[in-house]
Amino acid sequence: MNGNGMDEILKPISPLSSRKSRGREERKDSLRELIIYVNQKLDFFGYPAPLNFFDSKDDNSVKKIVECVLSLLQDHQREFGVREELDDRHRRLQSDYDIACLSNKGLKGKIEVNEREINKLTLRLIKMEDELKDEWEMHKLTRDELAKTKSNLQYTKTQAAVGYMTELWSQSHKS
Repeated sequence: MNGNGMDEILKPISPLSSRKSRGREERKDSLRELIIYVNQKLDFFGYPAPLNFFDSKDDNSVKKIVECVLSLLQDHQREFGVREELDDRHRRLQSDYDIACLSNKGLKGKIEVNEREINKLTLRLIKMEDELKDEWEMHKLTRDELAKTKSNLQYTKTQAAVGYMTELWSQSHKS
């Protein structure tokens, strides 16, 4: 294409204008505008452009068209592979997430049960400590009473021995 054709390719054109055209000449112009628009888009997305769709006798142009279509197909295939890989990763991650959520729920339930059990055992321990304190106090009182009783018994024994000795002494002196 000449420099004039290149300017035509680079100017923005709406593909909708092809639908408004009438007559054979207008259809050719609309088709040309559509081709220019396609070339602009191919160039914008980094594909080889401009492509000459009108000159099918030009092997170079046909080769460019084939290479462009091949490149489009390869890009599409790569995108499809990436999309499938991302979908697989997403499914695996979603599955892992669901498993983790279920596991988390189970662990939360176990934690709640264990916390209730700990609370029960804590209350039981407090109750047993109180009972132990009461028993300890009772044993302390019993021990104190036993010590008093031993002391009183010893005092009574001593008094009885003194009384017995006094009586023996008085009987031995009376006779």
